[in-house]
Amino acid sequence: MEAALLVIIITAAMMIVGIVILSIVFIVVGKALQKKNDLFEMGLSLNKSGKTILKILLITVAVIFSILVIYSIVPGSANPRG
Repeated sequence: MEAALLVIIITAAMMIVGIVILSIVFIVVGKALQKKNDLFEMGLSLNKSGKTILKILLITVAVIFSILVIYSIVPGSANPRG
């Protein structure tokens, strides 16, 4: 019972952290888009650094989702003792 509650709390915390990170990213991208009206210039400036940041974000999101799926499928992984 306590382990399930702990998993729920951890999951909720991870989701909140993910939402905060995504909102920060959207704010930054929005401000950058406001500064540069030309979308073509934006694409050129985002060519190297932006794509790597997007790849890192996608990988982290995929890892978090896979961990959550594993925890939801395998009941014993949440509580190793019992």
